[in-house]
Amino acid sequence: MSDRAARVGALSAEQQALLMRRLGRRTVGASGLEPLPRCPGVNVFRASYAQERLWFLEQVAAGSAAYNVAGAFDARGRLDLAALRSSLTAVIARHESLRTTFVAMDGRPLQVISPVAPVAMVVSDLRRGGGEV
Repeated sequence: MSDRAARVGALSAEQQALLMRRLGRRTVGASGLEPLPRCPGVNVFRASYAQERLWFLEQVAAGSAAYNVAGAFDARGRLDLAALRSSLTAVIARHESLRTTFVAMDGRPLQVISPVAPVAMVVSDLRRGGGEV
């Protein structure tokens, strides 16, 4: 629980209701704060200033790996591919940032959130010389 949620949770029900009215919200969620409202059907948004800066740097030095973070893990045992695909799809469905790409319109970047889709996976068994399974 965040410090902010803990502080809101420490308020009486009457104080929470007053705070939510002042913030323009009607209820307090389980975390202590109401989640941000969704915009149904809207999937294109203006990029933030920080996103615009990174987009500009990508235009200047296209293909740079400066902001990539590489990682690997060693998995042992039998791989349940269906469970892995289902888990990754669920994480991507929950976090719009993982489905967001940028397009240029009038020389400025826009965020485009793609719909949820099953994760496509290619599996290679590297124990046998790297052939696909």
